[in-house]
Amino acid sequence: MLFIVYLNSWVSLGVICKMSVDISKLNKHDKVYHQLTYDILTSPKLNFRKADRVVIDTIGVFGNQVEYDLKDGTIPLSNTKNIGYKTQLFPEVVGFMRNENNLKWYLDKKMKIWTPNAFNHYRSSLDDSHPWKRLKKDTLEFNAALDDFEQLVLSGDDSSAGDLGEFYPRQWRSFKGVDFDSDGNPEIIKVDQLGDMVERLKSNPYSRYHLVTAWNPYDVFHNKAALAPCHVLFQAYAYEDSEGIMRLDMKMHQRSADHLLGVAFNAPQYAAVTATIAKLAGMEPGSFYHSFGDLHIYVGTGNRAEWYKNKNNIRWLQDELKTKHPVDVLDNLLTKLPSEGNFPGYDHVPFAIQQLSRESNSEPAKLSVNATDLDNMSVEDLVVTNYKRPPKLNIEGVFPHMAS
Repeated sequence: MLFIVYLNSWVSLGVICKMSVDISKLNKHDKVYHQLTYDILTSPKLNFRKADRVVIDTIGVFGNQVEYDLKDGTIPLSNTKNIGYKTQLFPEVVGFMRNENNLKWYLDKKMKIWTPNAFNHYRSSLDDSHPWKRLKKDTLEFNAALDDFEQLVLSGDDSSAGDLGEFYPRQWRSFKGVDFDSDGNPEIIKVDQLGDMVERLKSNPYSRYHLVTAWNPYDVFHNKAALAPCHVLFQAYAYEDSEGIMRLDMKMHQRSADHLLGVAFNAPQYAAVTATIAKLAGMEPGSFYHSFGDLHIYVGTGNRAEWYKNKNNIRWLQDELKTKHPVDVLDNLLTKLPSEGNFPGYDHVPFAIQQLSRESNSEPAKLSVNATDLDNMSVEDLVVTNYKRPPKLNIEGVFPHMAS
């Protein structure tokens, strides 16, 4: 059966763009995300990119932007992809806002997303004779060593093992700069960008200086952080709406975005940042704008990646998506794809199509912020209601894996 709906339809030279995905049973936030998935996979600019920092290849696009309306107190927690907001999303964003820069703080809250990157950062300082030094990323041996590394961090025996370097928390809350004293001697100064943003919003809400950057070129190009920042910059915009309510919009630019696992995580994360900063500045949330540089979907390695590198295969997949229901597209795709070998779950395209086939609650989840300041904020200060977590994406017993 073919479901044809108009999704933000536009007319150009008499042509109406359609998509073969039924979005009528999605809430407003899931509609935004599903449209973005469809736009990526069917874009004429979709291209294959050989792996650079990680060993997993991608297909992707550049320059997209979406908007999530937060005025009704909602948060774009996906109802079509399982997101552990209590153990993953909120511990990360609260840790960043509190300036928690050691992996142990996150592991104590069962949040393990940054373990591989912290491991890479730690082993870069090890002697060449150390067995961890020789491990290749995203191999079976590498993944096995992560458990031992986590235990080392949790033990507290080696504080350097958990240090994330010049990571998001330090950039947000103690960005390093250089000044000169009266004798011309250089001295390091630290800027609390996020704290300053809150105070400036209170004293001068209409300023165009409400901006936080995580991109410090020196730190990036000298490998001073566990991972160079992906969401590199966000800007706040205060305004009075038609009802006289002071609202806060936020726009975040993400230079590199893993659509299936990252974007579905970062959107509610920055919605929470928007709501928190609005609360501390005495305002109400408006919209969150998510802007992308390299927006990609991982496609695995070896023969699996080579399949997506073939432009004829991409055109076939795009034609399938434009004319068939996602369930049928997934079935047809799985019959064509070669095996992933020893690394199942690193091809995210089938999971993205599986997600496109799902429905969601008619109303999105709600978010309440109880924080009164940044330094003492806790995970429990972010309270979600009206959220029913969907089943995890799962194809033939395989779950999607995050590339490190």
